[in-house]
Amino acid sequence: MRAAARNGDSGHSKNRILVVTLDAYRFSTRSRKAAIRYSSLASTSYLGLAGVGRTGRWDKPGKFVADGVAVEQIPVRRPWLAPTRSSQVRNLFLSYLPAFVRMARAVIRVPAGVIHVTGIPLALLGVIHRARFGSTIILDITERPGVVTASGSLASVFSRVEPKLLGWISRHVDVATVVTEGDLETVTNLGFQRVFLVRNAPCASWRAPYTPPPTVAGGGLLGVVIGTIFEGRGYELLLRALAKVRNERDVRLAVYGPGREEYLAKLNRLTVELGIADRVSWMGRIDSGDVSAAYLAAQVGVVLYETSDLGNDGLSNKILECVSTGRPVIAGDLPENRSFVATNGVGWLVDVGVDAIAQALLEVGAHDDIPELSARCRRYGDTWLNWESEFAEVLAVVSQRQASEVQSRTG
Repeated sequence: MRAAARNGDSGHSKNRILVVTLDAYRFSTRSRKAAIRYSSLASTSYLGLAGVGRTGRWDKPGKFVADGVAVEQIPVRRPWLAPTRSSQVRNLFLSYLPAFVRMARAVIRVPAGVIHVTGIPLALLGVIHRARFGSTIILDITERPGVVTASGSLASVFSRVEPKLLGWISRHVDVATVVTEGDLETVTNLGFQRVFLVRNAPCASWRAPYTPPPTVAGGGLLGVVIGTIFEGRGYELLLRALAKVRNERDVRLAVYGPGREEYLAKLNRLTVELGIADRVSWMGRIDSGDVSAAYLAAQVGVVLYETSDLGNDGLSNKILECVSTGRPVIAGDLPENRSFVATNGVGWLVDVGVDAIAQALLEVGAHDDIPELSARCRRYGDTWLNWESEFAEVLAVVSQRQASEVQSRTG
């Protein structure tokens, strides 16, 4: 007799799907998209924290319904932002451990036949849920185990034990998903029996109606950078490169995203010092539903991650969002970026240094095939580069499991 039956749960509860993640619903990408797709199969609940991290991605705690998904956001004490060891300790014991306990209590209150857990730190919650309800576990591993090294981040401390933790948890997980092809072998070698590649492409419906790239008088270049703004993502290098070419080509950047106030102030001061304040527009936070239109308002997207952080070697969802929307991308020449961008011919690769970025800005601005590249990118988004295609294999497994559950009850 399965654990769910021992706890007196109904067959309806066994068909329920629970998605658990660290992110608030409106700031989530993969977990929110997964929940929406699951809701086409069965009643789906989403459990996340009201906020996490040092980047201002905070929402209100509470319960509500969005996109047909029942959402609950667990309250969290706002963390200390200084990247110091004392802040790490205080955040661990006063913010995140209490929030983890609240989340664990919420998890065991929701009977479900399938639990989808995003992120290695929460994998243990999937095992707890399985022990109580006999649920199927889908574990979405969004970072390569053991490589997060961001200074002052609790995630970088936790990453040291991730491989051993995953090795133990692998025997309980039915399906693991990874973001890049390079992670397939890494995760399989940790003992997981079924590992699927699910790139973080956007939902087809998320994309704004396609428009050709705008033209810029005098052969200028209009680029856009979208994402959380913090160290290691090439902002200082990009600004210095822009200053280097300001007298050779009219390159303008629109920068969207939240960030720590002190770091944003530092970047703004740098644009003034470099004499490019008129070339950079700081647009602030952008809602997920407006991101696609922001890409279409530019000619190219720019996605740069510095090689000094080992955790930056994955394929960014910003590259996938930009390309699926219908714009080519200037991307840092990292292994996973190289595999995707070069193989599919959707942009330009660049070493993440001032001189190389400057040269790329000049060369891309001189290209007359941006309209053709944009149309190719959009075709990929229309056919295979979308969440529906990427998530289809996982959805098929869950759908089969749901059908078997119904058959066992009625048979």
